[in-house]
Amino acid sequence: MRSINEERLLEHIIWHCQITYGLDTIKEAVITARRNGFLDWRNEITSMGQHVAEMMLQDFDGYQALFEIELKKKPSFMDQQDTHQLQ
Repeated sequence: MRSINEERLLEHIIWHCQITYGLDTIKEAVITARRNGFLDWRNEITSMGQHVAEMMLQDFDGYQALFEIELKKKPSFMDQQDTHQLQ
């Protein structure tokens, strides 16, 4: 079972793949994350995946500048997670 922190990192890896590769589904993002070394074959977070996800969490402005993107809104699955944690 994953910890809450691992779940949060995984969500950000998926979000990163959706943003940078223009993917519409979580399934596509997971496949892409595996292909690009963010997740291993068991869907465990690799050190590279952890680094990208932590950058998104700790310095989102720096992350956007590095990848030359500008985002206004989190994906809906992340908003639901934040709401659930507050309860």
